[in-house]
Amino acid sequence: MNPYPALIVCGPPHAGKSTLCHALTMALREAGVAHYLFRAAPDGEGNWTSEAPPEAARALRKKGPFDQTWLAYAVGAVASRQLPFIVDMGGRPTLEQENLLDQCQYAIVLTCDAAQHEEWLERVRRHALHIIADLRSELDAADEVTLQNGRIEGVIGGLRQDRVSIQQPALAAVLAQVRERFTWRDEDVAVYHATHTPWPAGSVEIIDFDGLLRARGQAQFHDSDRDAITASLADRQPIALYGRLWSHLVVALAKKCDVRAVFMADQGWVAPTRVRLIEAPRCESESMSLAVQVEPGQRATLRVTKLQPYLPYVDTLDAPAVPAGFSLMIDGKLPSWLLAGLATAYAGCASLSILDPRNSTTV
Repeated sequence: MNPYPALIVCGPPHAGKSTLCHALTMALREAGVAHYLFRAAPDGEGNWTSEAPPEAARALRKKGPFDQTWLAYAVGAVASRQLPFIVDMGGRPTLEQENLLDQCQYAIVLTCDAAQHEEWLERVRRHALHIIADLRSELDAADEVTLQNGRIEGVIGGLRQDRVSIQQPALAAVLAQVRERFTWRDEDVAVYHATHTPWPAGSVEIIDFDGLLRARGQAQFHDSDRDAITASLADRQPIALYGRLWSHLVVALAKKCDVRAVFMADQGWVAPTRVRLIEAPRCESESMSLAVQVEPGQRATLRVTKLQPYLPYVDTLDAPAVPAGFSLMIDGKLPSWLLAGLATAYAGCASLSILDPRNSTTV
């Protein structure tokens, strides 16, 4: 049995599940509680859509099919989790998609009316989950909740991305219930994973992104942090990347150092993709397309397009070469194992940057 708990947040579409999940994950981060928020529906929802301006969020939110490939990935990811998981479930599951529920122990049920409520309670009961919160979502209502036999019940209001607050009574009560079950601290889990590695002890330095933020007393990284951290490491120093990875620091570290592994919440330690550069304007694999667009001023952009709802891990990949002396911007919302592999392959470019899809800026 997996030692890490899994909590599924479930209910019909438009009940506010993703907004609730985002509020919970931000509060748990601030409290130093180890966890990972897994978006189990291929609809483009994620922390970036919660944190981006409205127009950018709409562009990021691209719904994909909940097909057999995605389902197998999602069920496998939750089953093999390497951290406590909060699972944001889709609102119209088939019986087969309900296999996700079998990988979890706890549930938050979020519904909008009586018919939905009975449907979802029956679904959760079929899979023998322990319900820690059973809430009716009403956008314009005030919170009104009670604790009954270890379960939060009642009304939660205002589950809008621009209005939700972890201080409101319903969310505060739910957070307390989650923290009773998610007892691992970030530091403790980091120590465990640092001592269970596929390489000999002491041969690779682990760059713990969360630990670096804690040491700085910060909630997020800044450009000056990226520069200072990168400067503190030797050229081609063997490193591994752990924690909630900041893409811009991943690129900088992969350009300078020898990234041996990246920690993934659903897989553990994996090697970055080995990327082979070839003389072609476009390369295509089963899961993605990579194309280089050459621009004036010795600049180029690498566009990575997903050809299926998610990018499965690949150990090797072909990518288009970039003319010598060019600066390259990587455009795409990419998993860290791929981003680190691409940055390593293109380390010889005059400069490397990544487009932040939340605000169309480069860093």
